[in-house]
Amino acid sequence: MDETESSDTSSFEDSVNFALHPYDLEEEHRLSLNKTDSYHSLYPDQAVVNTVSHTDDQNGDNNCYEVSMGVGDKRDPLRLPLWRKWLITITLALVGLDICLLSSCWSLVTPLKEKYKVSHELFVLGVSFYIFGMAWGPLFLSPISEFYGRRMTYIFGLTTCIIFQILTCFVPNYGFKIFCRFMTGLFGSVFLSVAPGTISDIFTKQTIGTPLAIYSLCPFLGPSLGPLLAGIVVHFGGDKYMWTFYSLLIFSGCLWVLVILVVPETYVPILTKWKAQELRMSTGKEELFAPIERMHSNMLESILKAPKRPLSVLVFDPMMTVLCFYSGLVLGIVYLFFFSIPYTFHKVWGFNVAEQGLAFLGMAIGMLASSAISPYFAKLYLRLSNLKGKAQPEYRFPPLIVGGFLAPISLIILAFTTYKQCHWIGALIASGFYGLSTGLIISGIFTYTADAYQLYAASAAAANTFTRCSMAGIFPLFGLQMYERLGVHYASLLLGLVALLLTPAPLLFYKYGAKLRQRSKFLGLIRNKA
Repeated sequence: MDETESSDTSSFEDSVNFALHPYDLEEEHRLSLNKTDSYHSLYPDQAVVNTVSHTDDQNGDNNCYEVSMGVGDKRDPLRLPLWRKWLITITLALVGLDICLLSSCWSLVTPLKEKYKVSHELFVLGVSFYIFGMAWGPLFLSPISEFYGRRMTYIFGLTTCIIFQILTCFVPNYGFKIFCRFMTGLFGSVFLSVAPGTISDIFTKQTIGTPLAIYSLCPFLGPSLGPLLAGIVVHFGGDKYMWTFYSLLIFSGCLWVLVILVVPETYVPILTKWKAQELRMSTGKEELFAPIERMHSNMLESILKAPKRPLSVLVFDPMMTVLCFYSGLVLGIVYLFFFSIPYTFHKVWGFNVAEQGLAFLGMAIGMLASSAISPYFAKLYLRLSNLKGKAQPEYRFPPLIVGGFLAPISLIILAFTTYKQCHWIGALIASGFYGLSTGLIISGIFTYTADAYQLYAASAAAANTFTRCSMAGIFPLFGLQMYERLGVHYASLLLGLVALLLTPAPLLFYKYGAKLRQRSKFLGLIRNKA
């Protein structure tokens, strides 16, 4: 791999890492330790790799030794065989797909409205509350992995997620079903925030690009496939519509078994802790410790503090606030589509529920296309950096600029192709271009965040995830009513005009972003604390 390709891979890795994994990349276990000499394990077969450094204990004790992961250590996750690494990646990708499928499949299980005699507004809560859970989950649950490791976080999250899936399927009370949907999204979200960290644990920077690209398809592809599954089951299953949820419950159960069998612990601080425990038992030297064992915060304290910095970004950084709102708008329209597209295609062309589900194929293909062309924008970033002689975070904006133009254009095309005299393929293509624009806009914001905020990019990305999912949960609450009152043409046109208002923002940020960053109150507060 040449230098350019390596840089492309690294930039793509950064974008996906900061997009989906907002906590483990930032300020993990900061301990200031003065290393003066070394101690070796008494294990004959590990005499080289088990290295411990002498230090002055932070608690006042002398002659303490810090255990570190040595080069070639058998516990090193990078030493896993390639086939095992790919099996882990595919397993985590499938769970991520499952979690995102669950977010949108509710939208076409309309027999629930008749069964529980609820209004459309109450029915939509099944989608909105799930997304709200996905918004809040990473803020509070991701720190669990710092104390118990990634594997235990996965098992705990997926087990609890499955329990609430079971309750969603079988509880008779509609209000409790909605609560269970929220909790399913809350606990399922750990796979969207922690899983990219596992992938970065087991792959090097030179090889991580393709695995992360495959995993990153889940948040984009999953929501588009949910209505497709639900539409087919509801149409052909009749009164067996609940098999939409039963099938995903079975899928989740199979993935639970796969996670337990396939996914090991890969979080190096936890592995180092286990190593220190082994050394203490084998040598009898209680002064051996791992950095994570000397943390001064407990899990509850970390969970309560976790939302503080991401929320500070929204309050004190106007530029990130606009970008968060922008990504929230485009994803909010995606989730609004889960109710407006079935309504539009049924009202205009008489699509049945199965055909309404298939109408989401256009958007799914568009989102796949956005992932496929991401490497091109990584190369464009390098060319701009070489041309200007210096890399600037604003050079990450080209995909956002392109997506910003495509979003209003695709929505306006959708508005003018939803007539009976027009073939439905026109609206399908328009939704595909909107899917493409969504992928480009969100990936552009992700990559900019990684470059512009560097050490604190994780907090900025977490703020973006929270805003994006919160807005995505709000939009379905008014989407269908807007389409019914304005009509399918004017409603889509209105969305296009709103998106058009934000089109100049990426261009302005591209030109003036450096000056705006210098005036950021958030970064100013961070610099003052440092």
